[in-house]
Amino acid sequence: MVSVLTVSMLITPLIVYAKPTVEDVDFRIEIWPADPAVYDWSKFKSFDAGESANSKIFKFPVIGVPPLLDEVPTVEDFMADPFDYLSVTGGFRFTIGNWEHEGMFVGWAIHINYYADGTHKAIEQYTFTFDDAEESTLEVLSQIDRNGVGKLVGTKGTGYFEGAKFAGTYDKIEFWYPFGVAFVVLEGEGEIMLK
Repeated sequence: MVSVLTVSMLITPLIVYAKPTVEDVDFRIEIWPADPAVYDWSKFKSFDAGESANSKIFKFPVIGVPPLLDEVPTVEDFMADPFDYLSVTGGFRFTIGNWEHEGMFVGWAIHINYYADGTHKAIEQYTFTFDDAEESTLEVLSQIDRNGVGKLVGTKGTGYFEGAKFAGTYDKIEFWYPFGVAFVVLEGEGEIMLK
């Protein structure tokens, strides 16, 4: 009996579980309101919150399509001639070690509160489509608090990012055109755990 157990243990292959790889990530996301002629704005709502001078916005689609800006302008440089930037269409760039990927994304600004003191809180959701051969995707949730602290979390992906877990923090810069349309840049860093 002992010899049978010993033999079966010897011929049973050892199962080795690989440790997940954790990589540092630098990222930049350039966001535009999506074209109403192409994307669904039917759920969009915007209204003032009573007499407080606060306001709320719900459910408007956002998009980013490369190429990205080579350098993000200062708000002052942008305001000097904002129409120089109307051809910018956004997208995102992830830098993981020596591996730099750009891609497009679509998403929703789910809920934004603007306050009378100039601060705001926002929750947004994006699906990044990477420019790799597998057309990998990563779904992320973005949240910024009234102190200006932005967090980005991603836990659902496909292709290269299947099973990945991503978390990062970012700074947000808003650029407003005279007619009210804005584009937004998020720049930050974080870590991604890959299986």
